[in-house]
Amino acid sequence: MKSAGGLLPAEARWFDMDRRRPGLCEGCAALIEKINAEGFTVTLANTDVHPHTLALQGGAYSEHSILSITGEDQTITPDGKWSCVTLTPGTVVTLRVVLRRWANAPSFEEPFGSYDRLEV
Repeated sequence: MKSAGGLLPAEARWFDMDRRRPGLCEGCAALIEKINAEGFTVTLANTDVHPHTLALQGGAYSEHSILSITGEDQTITPDGKWSCVTLTPGTVVTLRVVLRRWANAPSFEEPFGSYDRLEV
């Protein structure tokens, strides 16, 4: 894919809520497995012995709103730029994320606040 200096296209951006910084928490991994018009499917893993909380942002610049996140037996409906996922130690979980694309003006704002949370 070529870029002419425009915005970075991305389904999601992650933030380490434990350390209040951009990126995944230490010992955590994310693999986006499927992308379609409605959103994407991602598998998250926490290989650490401690729980970690990740903030999920819709798009690289929070340009997408997160309508719902479904994982295992629970669904949350944040309807906003961000949502949090807390991963217990040794967890591997697959989440289905539904987006409203291009719902927000692109921004560099960061998600360090209180948001709907999925505990897995």
